[in-house]
Amino acid sequence: MTVRNAKSPLRVAVAGASGTVGRGIVSAIRDCNDIRVGAVITRDPESDAIRALRSFLPADVLVSTCMDDAVASVTDALIDYTHPSSAPRNVLDAVRRRKAVVIGTSGLTDKLLGEIALEAEAFGVGVVAASNFSLTAILMRKAVLDVARYLGSVEIIEYANPKKADAPSATALDIAHALGSARRNDAEPDRRTDAGLNPARGAAVAEIPVHALRLDSYYHSIEVIFGEKAERLTLRHDAINGVEPYARGTLLALRAALSFKGLKCGLDEVLSLDDLV
Repeated sequence: MTVRNAKSPLRVAVAGASGTVGRGIVSAIRDCNDIRVGAVITRDPESDAIRALRSFLPADVLVSTCMDDAVASVTDALIDYTHPSSAPRNVLDAVRRRKAVVIGTSGLTDKLLGEIALEAEAFGVGVVAASNFSLTAILMRKAVLDVARYLGSVEIIEYANPKKADAPSATALDIAHALGSARRNDAEPDRRTDAGLNPARGAAVAEIPVHALRLDSYYHSIEVIFGEKAERLTLRHDAINGVEPYARGTLLALRAALSFKGLKCGLDEVLSLDDLV
């Protein structure tokens, strides 16, 4: 693990800095006294988005297409908000160079996360992977699991824009799997219909129907709908834009990743709710 002066800022490489969330994280870091951007990892160093970043980032910030030796030499950690096709290389390269990592990229398989966990333990660094870094999303998940103890009939609808790479989202999958374990024992599993098109019932995740909408005008929203005789309860989280709901939680996770070794999944695994308010 990189040894640094405790008084010097944490230097971070941001992969995906030209994306909506990545730009928000870079902007948030500008307001931090204890973190600075040391490098930017991007597929296209000459893109308009990267040129715009260069206009306000310090001149010594490196721009690279990967976590190479030069980037590793000027950074202590990696934040990855890229794509499932590129995130694994970024993350594993960083871990093997003994850099702490925060993974905001969704759509990574359990097999890959297992590999990352083993490598993080072997190289003695902390990695935080979360399906959602926003405070209200974490609070909604907690409320959903509390309700599931009493109401077993439930379905999930999640909304995102058409550019989102995965469907259902990692947030929806995480909540569905958690619900599958938490809901009351007498809850009936998802029932497929005898007529019509069964795919219209959504994907069955832990025997819970999950419906993924991909439409312009959404960033990301998720509804968990519980049904009871003659009444319903709906819990909903909305990310209004791609920046503020995630940047703060990501930076809190980054600081936490320096305090342990291995992989932890979920912001609530490294921070208490009191840390977020």
